[in-house]
Amino acid sequence: MQDVRFLVVDDSGTLRKLVRKVLETKLGAKLIFEAGDGAEARKVLEGQSIDVILCDWEMPNVSGDEFLFQVRNAPRWKDIPFVMMTAHGGRDFIMTAIQNGVTHYLVKPFTAAELEDRVRKSWNGAAKRQADRFSSLPPHQLMVKVGSKAYSAQVVNISRLGAMVKMEYTENIKLFGEYQLSLEFDSGPGKQPWAINPLFGTAVRMEADSSSMAITNKMCQLALTFGANTIDRKIEEKLNELVRWLASFEPESITDA
Repeated sequence: MQDVRFLVVDDSGTLRKLVRKVLETKLGAKLIFEAGDGAEARKVLEGQSIDVILCDWEMPNVSGDEFLFQVRNAPRWKDIPFVMMTAHGGRDFIMTAIQNGVTHYLVKPFTAAELEDRVRKSWNGAAKRQADRFSSLPPHQLMVKVGSKAYSAQVVNISRLGAMVKMEYTENIKLFGEYQLSLEFDSGPGKQPWAINPLFGTAVRMEADSSSMAITNKMCQLALTFGANTIDRKIEEKLNELVRWLASFEPESITDA
């Protein structure tokens, strides 16, 4: 999640540093903004594009619940995932946060694993709402370059934000490592294929492929995000065109037969 922009809001500098460390070490985050209360946080939002907000409840000037209310009632901010961090674990406090539109709720003290879990759930939920993902794909060829070797791979699903691919496992694949992809879709007889090369993806998750029964050449599924800071504008346009083309294969509506 190194391209995700985080805003950490808390009047405790120590807590902000702890949250920052978790975001950096657990999620590979590099774009982290800080604010000491809701008033400062609003100024950050007015000057920066923010993807995820992590906010304390009890703060001077503008509290966390007041800031949440402001965010959810501003058209340009209302869809930003908002994780509330607070010592208030009572039902009334939780219900207030839910009614104001909180995405997830963390009761202090919490562990690094709990924080990582809430952030991933918040971001994944937002990404699913923002990007169509396609799994029923035309014939294609995909090569993933890992070091000096290129591996043949298969696209499991793809969106404008990233892709899940299936490929031969190699210990050279590292989480948060960036890899070069060469992708080509067959567009039909007599037509030029959809070719995107080079496309760069960052590995954010890797898991064993349960569908592979082979003892040798163990397979894995690799989740890749397409980085906004590394993708060429022309490549980005081609990727968006590809996603629109894949969307054309879907029925416009589903009705009773």
